[in-house]
Amino acid sequence: MTYGRAASAGMPVADWDLPRDLELDRLVPRSSSHFPRQVFRSVRLVTRLIETLTVIHNGYPKPLVLAAVCCAALDLRLGSYSGRSRPRRLAFRLLLDTADVALWSIALHGAADVAAVVATPLAFEVGLWYGRWFALAPVVVGTATMIALRLAGYPPAPLVYLWPAVWAAAGVLMAFVLRARWRGEARSARDAIEAAVGQAELSGQNSVAMGADSVVDLLIRTNPLIAAYEAAPRPSPFSGWKAELAEACSRQATYLGVALTRWQGLYNSRSPDLSADVELEVASRAGTLLLSPGQAQRLQELLEGLAPRGTVRVDVPRQGPVGAEQIVVVGAVRLVIPADRAPRPRPLQIAPFALGAGAILTLVQSLPQWEAAPLWTTVPLALVLTAGCWLCLARPGQDPMRMARRLVLAGLAVGAADAVLTSAFMRPDSGRLPFLFFLQWFGPLFVAHGADLPRWQRGLVPVGAVMAVAAGMLAMPRDFTLIAVLMAVPWLANPVFMVMGLRRLMAADSSDLRAEMERVHNGAVKEGFGRGRRLVVRLTTEAVQQLRDRYGGVRESLPADIAAEIERRLDEVGALLAALGAD
Repeated sequence: MTYGRAASAGMPVADWDLPRDLELDRLVPRSSSHFPRQVFRSVRLVTRLIETLTVIHNGYPKPLVLAAVCCAALDLRLGSYSGRSRPRRLAFRLLLDTADVALWSIALHGAADVAAVVATPLAFEVGLWYGRWFALAPVVVGTATMIALRLAGYPPAPLVYLWPAVWAAAGVLMAFVLRARWRGEARSARDAIEAAVGQAELSGQNSVAMGADSVVDLLIRTNPLIAAYEAAPRPSPFSGWKAELAEACSRQATYLGVALTRWQGLYNSRSPDLSADVELEVASRAGTLLLSPGQAQRLQELLEGLAPRGTVRVDVPRQGPVGAEQIVVVGAVRLVIPADRAPRPRPLQIAPFALGAGAILTLVQSLPQWEAAPLWTTVPLALVLTAGCWLCLARPGQDPMRMARRLVLAGLAVGAADAVLTSAFMRPDSGRLPFLFFLQWFGPLFVAHGADLPRWQRGLVPVGAVMAVAAGMLAMPRDFTLIAVLMAVPWLANPVFMVMGLRRLMAADSSDLRAEMERVHNGAVKEGFGRGRRLVVRLTTEAVQQLRDRYGGVRESLPADIAAEIERRLDEVGALLAALGAD
């Protein structure tokens, strides 16, 4: 992307390229390493707990409890391989997960849907970092487990493919969202920086060319002295350029002198008392300082608060790029005009992922192997959740509190409908508890965005969730045991544990990205301002040399006083250029 094309008067400008070396891992370096590691530890340890409870509840051989404990210890060691920029030892981990799922599916007498959860962290990481290979873990683990079950004499369990496939798809979705977000942020940043650099180049040119008795003014006034004695006079190289530059600057910014004159007229017209009037005497070079529209408005506010009277001198210690912080001295008071805001990234939200997971989990309840809830009960709810996910992605800059009110409350309503409908129309002999299922996605949604709710709503939402669970319990077609509810608790706590601390890390990632964008923005503006100054200095140096050559051609025919004045001016221009070059 090329910047600086907005410079005025046809002057050539250099190109400046926005760095493009920010990839996904630099976009979210903290959360991208934290979340996969959190997923791995949470999912694996909860699965080991469920395997242990299943062994105890069904009276399976007691050594399997010890095996589950050993597997949990191994999981803690393997956790060091997750949470990297890319999965480490992928083949080794895939082999271990395949063996783990196959063996535990046999040990649990064909309960492959429980054992397959162990492979979901690896499936998620593969989907996140190797999108085209997202089906690797589900296919390898599922196929190997199906073969093992067949050899052990157990019926096939197609659900062994389900959870690894769901988590692989979640990894692909997350990678897509993060990359799309970065492309959008980079595009917005480039547009903002392009405009800022164009303004900075103009203000750099303006700082050299527009001041009283500036280098350009001296050259413009010196050219006629030489042209009057030339046989074929040459036009000034800066003829009309200052007027074009002033016009171009006025389209993008406001001169300090113009802003002060405008404010002075409005201020003095408010009262017939002449003693309250103010007369601002602007220093010669201060009036050509450029202010952005926002800075001009801020200057007016500062002057209103200062309320000067009488004759007050206005000066500026230095001229900086338009949009950068400026200091204006009014009398003895220094007014600091803040810089315009650099481009800021929009916050990354957890809500799209929670709602997307909710849509999938709602549809899963229609599987014939589980609740077998009719599609007319799950599809509308899944569509509503999908629409909420899409709205979050399409409007990432919306107010967090307003979004939380809509999403959390709407999510609670959808979750309550899910709990009641799937419980009322479930397959009676499934042995499942569908009234708890919505908590797996609503819990993370509330944990992540509940803090944005007003305090009274924050307290009522858990009460509403409990009432939704109670309504679903009453809609159940058959009784259930307390043991079944206790065994479901780890599954419900698992997703909540995954997202704990994730919002804080995402906020830190957004701060890192904002700091990077501000660094690039400020560096580009500074370089653009300096480039504008250097451009005028270079052109002026060339013009000075041309005048010197022309002066040498007519020197003998010039009156002594005119020749002395031309030499004085050329020497003064040389001194000014040397000072500008050093600056």
